[in-house]
Amino acid sequence: ISALLLASCCLCTTFSAAAQRTAGGKIVFSVRAGGLEYQLYAVDVRTSELRELGDPFAGADVVRWSPDGTRIAFDGKDGLRVGIFTMDADGNDLMFLTPDLVGYDPEWSPDGQQIAFVAANGGLYLMDSDGANLRELIGSPDFPWTMDQVGFDWSPDGKWLVFGSGFEVWVLGLEDMLPRPLTQIRQHYQGQTWSPDSQRIAFPVGQAPGSSDIFAMSPLGGPMVNLTDSAGTLDRHPAWSPDGQSMAVSMTDRAQGISIISLEDKTARWLVDTPGWAVSLDWVDPTYSVEANERLIRSWGWLKRTGLRTSQTEQN
Repeated sequence: ISALLLASCCLCTTFSAAAQRTAGGKIVFSVRAGGLEYQLYAVDVRTSELRELGDPFAGADVVRWSPDGTRIAFDGKDGLRVGIFTMDADGNDLMFLTPDLVGYDPEWSPDGQQIAFVAANGGLYLMDSDGANLRELIGSPDFPWTMDQVGFDWSPDGKWLVFGSGFEVWVLGLEDMLPRPLTQIRQHYQGQTWSPDSQRIAFPVGQAPGSSDIFAMSPLGGPMVNLTDSAGTLDRHPAWSPDGQSMAVSMTDRAQGISIISLEDKTARWLVDTPGWAVSLDWVDPTYSVEANERLIRSWGWLKRTGLRTSQTEQN
């Protein structure tokens, strides 16, 4: 077998394995620990192992993984320090990133190099992941809509932000910086998230009294589709699985906890009981990160170059 054919076979095997793998990884979330304090947790999707991350923080109700799963960003108060923090995935190496500006609702860029957040002055800001190079994207009053639902999300293709305000879902184009209302439902609350392919936005919508489901729609508008259809439960704070096949939700069923719902047949798997209402769910699996995909592409380039040179040498 020629080296080029062997390289091609290796590539097919690599991409086949990538397509067939099932998302694992961890889900990070926050639970009110008493008063204004929140405790951050991470749960392993495959084993249901639950772990506390660091100490409780005042107001730490928004928590987000870096795309490679190595750092966690959250907003909170630590003594006199109020704003955006990051820490390692195990809760260590705490860093305070916004000493000059009070910030809330951190969100990583898809490549993990930047963090966007909302400032107390109502503006939308961007900084490097270490807190450097702080700059304002949209200031008040040009950006008068308060992001009053928990967190916002950056589309995986890097082109859009989605946030909640006034019980509606809004999208913001990062090229024209123009906020656009996506829904007209007057009942959206607690969490919105992009699908891994950037084609859909998921968010909770109240149904009958005491219940809510997760719906999705295109960022360009159109019909809403019920993803979970779990009558009688409160499904909120959705988080897409990195492979786009499942949805993690904060749910009240037999207890307060997190459930994994298959988007193919809407069956639910109870993942873990939580010591309170879990908010701001975020799911990461580093094998689906931008860096991992770039490694795969680089590997294919190396295989093509190496295989082609070897094949030409054999022919000569």
